[in-house]
Amino acid sequence: MKPQLIKVIREHVELFRCNNTGIAWVEDGRTGNGHSAHANIDASGSVKGMKSRGYWKPDARTARTHGFIYNIDTVVIDSDLDKIAAEHCRCEACQKFKSKCQKIAERNIHDVFEAIKDSCSSYSEARRTVQSMGALSYDKKVELIQRTLRRR
Repeated sequence: MKPQLIKVIREHVELFRCNNTGIAWVEDGRTGNGHSAHANIDASGSVKGMKSRGYWKPDARTARTHGFIYNIDTVVIDSDLDKIAAEHCRCEACQKFKSKCQKIAERNIHDVFEAIKDSCSSYSEARRTVQSMGALSYDKKVELIQRTLRRR
């Protein structure tokens, strides 16, 4: 199936999504690089090899699209383009993760703290994160929770 062009980010940089898997990725025509929110290998690569060598967990779920195999159970965001792909990804794992973050954002502040504290490097970092949520909109709270939980 042909990928769906979601938007042109800038000249030669485009965001796509596969309608079957929901995987989103950014193609950067300036550098020849692709960006996504998930670890991936070329379709000719070996999922069994990635798992046996310990790069991917043995029970990792995968999705295949546009010549790549994605490990949807890992989220790797190293750049702004990876972040854009993550925001538009609709794979099963991302949908579940986003739903979890929305549910956390709807809780009271104490419960939010309890949900994110293990992802923070210290108690004070978790406290500062929760305190900064007070003036944020709901969408910004969800985004902050997502960033915090992805550190695990």
